[in-house]
Amino acid sequence: MRNNKIAVFIRTHAFTPQVAQLAATLTDGFGSEVTMIVDERSGPIETQGHQKISLTEELVRSWGIASLPKDWGWLCGDFCCYAARAAVPDANWYVLIESDVFVTLSAAQILGSHLSQTEADALACSLGRTDAPKIYSKDLEHLGVTSHCGCIFAVTCIRDHVIDEMLPLRVKAQRTGNYRINDEAVLAGALISNDLSFEDLFHSLPNLFSPNYFETNPPHLYEAMPIAEANQSVVHPTIPLDLILERIKTGEKNYSRHRLRKVLREAPRGIRVQIKAALNAKSSG
Repeated sequence: MRNNKIAVFIRTHAFTPQVAQLAATLTDGFGSEVTMIVDERSGPIETQGHQKISLTEELVRSWGIASLPKDWGWLCGDFCCYAARAAVPDANWYVLIESDVFVTLSAAQILGSHLSQTEADALACSLGRTDAPKIYSKDLEHLGVTSHCGCIFAVTCIRDHVIDEMLPLRVKAQRTGNYRINDEAVLAGALISNDLSFEDLFHSLPNLFSPNYFETNPPHLYEAMPIAEANQSVVHPTIPLDLILERIKTGEKNYSRHRLRKVLREAPRGIRVQIKAALNAKSSG
């Protein structure tokens, strides 16, 4: 009988109230303790008793990965998979969830149940072949792998042997020519080149994952979760009000009314007034 031990991880660079709530929900939903994979290159991060793996340049280089891109903390989320595999070598499923994902308890339970039944080797949204190469998949062609592939990496469920195929591809990419391929390309490329099976979560769990609520941008308002009209949907990205106001002030992410359109639509009146006031102050400053 196939081992179906599920190990769950949150990828983050800070331990915020949002991350704490996500950890609590996933722990209850999957019935096991969640481990933080934390980028600690700028110093230790307190995770309030949660297990953690410190993601450092020293750890990454121990896997034989050279020529690290400066933005590897953002570009190379697959590094979290290798860290997870090393930390929990007896798991069959490695569930990696980014810190700005919103998940309800019942959604976590449904996903866990699905993993115990599916025969697929990996699951992610939009996982598989694409009509045209994505920007960070193009360099796969230099490695003998199709560049017409990708996924959304914010929620991934990957079997142990898939991670074992991903690592050699990443090592080859960084050693051969310092190619700029991202985590999405590594996962999809490893699956397709090794003829492994996979599921697009948009298709296999459409009640939880919808392109209307799960994408790379624009953001949703964390304080408005769960979404009223789709309260079981897994949502990404979700951003709390304090971070929205900070980014408007600093100009990070170029938050405009258009980019914040979903936030403004979802926000209660009081929060919407605060955001609009911040946008007005920024534009007139």
